[in-house]
Amino acid sequence: MLKQRELQHIDAGLGVDGTKRIITSDEEVDLLAGEVINLLKNEGFEFLGSSMSWGLQPLTGHTQNLSFRYPGTNALHCYVQISKKEFQVKFVELESKPQPNEFATNEVDLQAMKQAAERLNELAKHKIPGRSIRISTFNRAESPNKVNQQGPAAGTR
Repeated sequence: MLKQRELQHIDAGLGVDGTKRIITSDEEVDLLAGEVINLLKNEGFEFLGSSMSWGLQPLTGHTQNLSFRYPGTNALHCYVQISKKEFQVKFVELESKPQPNEFATNEVDLQAMKQAAERLNELAKHKIPGRSIRISTFNRAESPNKVNQQGPAAGTR
């Protein structure tokens, strides 16, 4: 199984500023989901599918769960959840093959993610005016368990 690593999040709503409702109806949730699908398709992402889940509280209503992949390396994925109380976007990267802790994203993928995140942030500011939007970026660090491919450091035996 391929591991995934988080690259960037965009969050608005209850988890960010305690706002109980950022979208007023399930119909508006569906409309925003359609706009997100069109936006990410225009940014070059493939729409993989969607599902709908229902919250246990009336505050949540139904949640649109959207899944996207950036073509090329197919290592960059984007997951979006939209409900009346939250708007969440997660960009993740996948390993190139199981267990090596080497991820397959390249600079083209990362630039596409950056542009898409900027556009999604603009959309969120427009659709959810006056609310805090949190953007989290995770630094890509080398695995501490990765073996040095060049051999031992100079001067050691």
